[in-house]
Amino acid sequence: MKHIWATSLALMMILAGCTSDANQEKETKENPSQEMEQEETQEDSNKEADKDLEKEKEEPEKKSDDDASKEIEKADKEASEDNAVEKEQEKNDEKETSKTDSDNQSDQPKDEIDQKQVPADLTEQEAKAVVNEYKQVFFDVIKNTDDNLMIKDYSSLQEIEKEFKTAMSQSLTDDFMSYYIRQENEKLYVVPSSAPSFLNPDHPVSIKRINDTTSHVIQTQTDEMEGSSKVKFVVVHDGTQWVVDDIQTAYEQEETSETNQAAKEQAIQAVRNHLDIKSNNDRVKVQVDHEESGKYLVHVYELVEQDGTSHTATIGWYYVDKKTSKVTDMMNP
Repeated sequence: MKHIWATSLALMMILAGCTSDANQEKETKENPSQEMEQEETQEDSNKEADKDLEKEKEEPEKKSDDDASKEIEKADKEASEDNAVEKEQEKNDEKETSKTDSDNQSDQPKDEIDQKQVPADLTEQEAKAVVNEYKQVFFDVIKNTDDNLMIKDYSSLQEIEKEFKTAMSQSLTDDFMSYYIRQENEKLYVVPSSAPSFLNPDHPVSIKRINDTTSHVIQTQTDEMEGSSKVKFVVVHDGTQWVVDDIQTAYEQEETSETNQAAKEQAIQAVRNHLDIKSNNDRVKVQVDHEESGKYLVHVYELVEQDGTSHTATIGWYYVDKKTSKVTDMMNP
């Protein structure tokens, strides 16, 4: 009997254990959502952990990029500031230089400043260049003519005058226009006559400064027919360049010969009588220019005053035969 009770108790314990396991299994089967929630929770935890790990990896790299950008930005800023400082320094230097130049100029005496505007003394080379330019311009005008001496390269008196004025003063231009150029039937002709005096390039010259704008270029020349002469070129500065204003030729034999001087006076009087110029007429000048081929060439001109200034206006050129004193109009022989 005792044995039967012990056996029954053991059996009951076994049954109780089985029942407990069955109940636990049943509970598990009856609550599947709880198990899924637990699994999802675990999965989310794993994802968060992975994100944190990736973030930790990216942070140093991002931090490195940010640091590099900041360094570049800082360098650009510093460079910009340096450029601004340099520009400001340049402005200050320019102002200082301008001020110094202004102070230096203000410290200069007025006479010294004005002196800079006065043309410098002509050298021998410069003087020869001025006179040779006048020669070149003269021949440029008259060299190209036909058999009747009609000028081919210029179509108006104004064109020739403009060309002459590139190397001559207005006064000498007027003389040359009346002496060497004539217009007939709207055509231009060269008047046949002796050429003006020119420099001998192989001979030296002397230069005499008369004032700030006038100098004399003097050369002694020798001619087999006319003997020794002294040619003086009066050159003036027109504000831009030196130009020839007048040519004067003095023959040394004539200067010492009373006879020749008297002959000149007779030639002048012959022209005065021919033109009926009264001796008391001071406005009209009659002057022997030079001698050629046994004749005196006499220049007749008038002093004209206009707007407070005066200039010469050529009336005509006349030949006077040295032997007969016959007067001939050079322009209308």
